[in-house]
Amino acid sequence: MTARKLLLVLLTLICIAACLGLPFVPLATTPFDTNSVNDGPVLRVLPSSVGLPMPTGLEAGDLIDLEDLIPRDRAYFLDNDNAPADTTLELVVRRGDGLHRVPMAFQTVGFLNGSAANRVIQAAGYLLLLVVTALGLVLMWRGRNLAAWGVAIWCFTLLLESGLQSLPLPSPFGYILNRIGNISANTLTLVGLYIVAVSLAGSVLSQARRRALHWIFATVVTTYSCGNIFFTTWFYFDINLSSGTSIVLRAIHIVGFAIPLG
Repeated sequence: MTARKLLLVLLTLICIAACLGLPFVPLATTPFDTNSVNDGPVLRVLPSSVGLPMPTGLEAGDLIDLEDLIPRDRAYFLDNDNAPADTTLELVVRRGDGLHRVPMAFQTVGFLNGSAANRVIQAAGYLLLLVVTALGLVLMWRGRNLAAWGVAIWCFTLLLESGLQSLPLPSPFGYILNRIGNISANTLTLVGLYIVAVSLAGSVLSQARRRALHWIFATVVTTYSCGNIFFTTWFYFDINLSSGTSIVLRAIHIVGFAIPLG
């Protein structure tokens, strides 16, 4: 067996194991829902959409200002999608009569949870993940050019991001892994698209222009990835990071898309 086939077999086994294992990963969520007040750091407490009872001392309509929480607890409301079951934290709740401190424990829910509509959406999302991952494997095994490999790279980003986000880890490790999954998926999407574009361009690109594009694209992707790492680290400690930083990162991301599309 050649090294290439060995790597493909290993990749295939990892993908199959991850796809089949995702429904069995314990899922934990807050026993209430929230929505943002004026798109700011203040969250309004809502009844749980999956039917979980509200923690004692917490009422619908209470406000949670993320600035009142310590970084460890705040991260669960930012990008820590799956906390370990029974993880507890202390909420600082604002209501008309002042501040209240309310203990809360994450509750375990099923892989498909919530209303019938939510379950249909979740099942469709899982089916999409299976189909896209299968397409990626077919392209890796049967693809005959770089364009096929570029599309395959994009196909695996969904499984990569979903897999890392589903791991039940405490803060800040879950937050870090969640961000790694998101940054990796976005970066690999750009790389896959660029590989497809360069492959399809073929001999239309001169060697000099091809080298220049490689350097420009590598600079943009590296800047985007490093900028996201900085943003993620800073945002963990200070949610008041200037919105301009996020706008700059989005602009760099758009440039990354524009290079292969142009």
